[in-house]
Amino acid sequence: MIDFGRAVQDYLRHRVGFPPSFFERVARFGVGADGQSVLDIGSGTGTLAHGFAQRGCRVVALDLSSAMLRGAHHIQPSDASLGYVRALAESLPFDDATFDVVVAGQCWHWFDRPHVAQGVRQVLRPNGKVVIAHFDYYAVEGNIVHETEQLIEVFNPSFNPEQLGLVGQFGFYPQWTIDLEQAGYREIETFSYTESISYSHAGWRGRMRASAGVVSMDAQRVPAFDYALSQMLSQNYADPLTIPHRVWVVIAQK
Repeated sequence: MIDFGRAVQDYLRHRVGFPPSFFERVARFGVGADGQSVLDIGSGTGTLAHGFAQRGCRVVALDLSSAMLRGAHHIQPSDASLGYVRALAESLPFDDATFDVVVAGQCWHWFDRPHVAQGVRQVLRPNGKVVIAHFDYYAVEGNIVHETEQLIEVFNPSFNPEQLGLVGQFGFYPQWTIDLEQAGYREIETFSYTESISYSHAGWRGRMRASAGVVSMDAQRVPAFDYALSQMLSQNYADPLTIPHRVWVVIAQK
């Protein structure tokens, strides 16, 4: 697994969290209601955990990385509505039927998916819901995302996003629905939509330093990559950039 903790500062500053529209849309499925108990697995810097806590949920943010949890805690300290737990998603340290909702944002591909799908079922209350969500930029031939990914290949030729399960064609991840079907969930529904996000050149460079392709790069090569990206941006792209993103969500019921 890639240690995103080594890029936690760039992660905090430059990785855009799920937009307000995400919380509005999942609310239509009964997710995120005031007073619900929510577990956010693979929470990272806590963008989903914070969003649900701010909407009145009682939230536990779980992640394996101490650095990420410290970053999340810096943004929003623990209180009665939000707690932090360091643990594996494959070994959830909770009693059965503890949560109304379990969410996994931007992280399902890192897990032993069949095992986690079953573990999530155990900690969900009857009729509880699981939400797997992604919010990420996607490459179109000739856009800055495509050009940046080609540059990452030059500096990190051993990086294989497909092998890591990181490739969703234009931001779609239908394979996650199969995980839930095979684990015995029902009422499986998906939705997706696009959002355009503005990045300054410096912001896009920071976002890339917090991406899997760069975090997994030999640390000594990162400054050279960052410089090459800055040159490409200044020579070929106006500042700010407009980056296409897709929100993709699957929701299922225990």
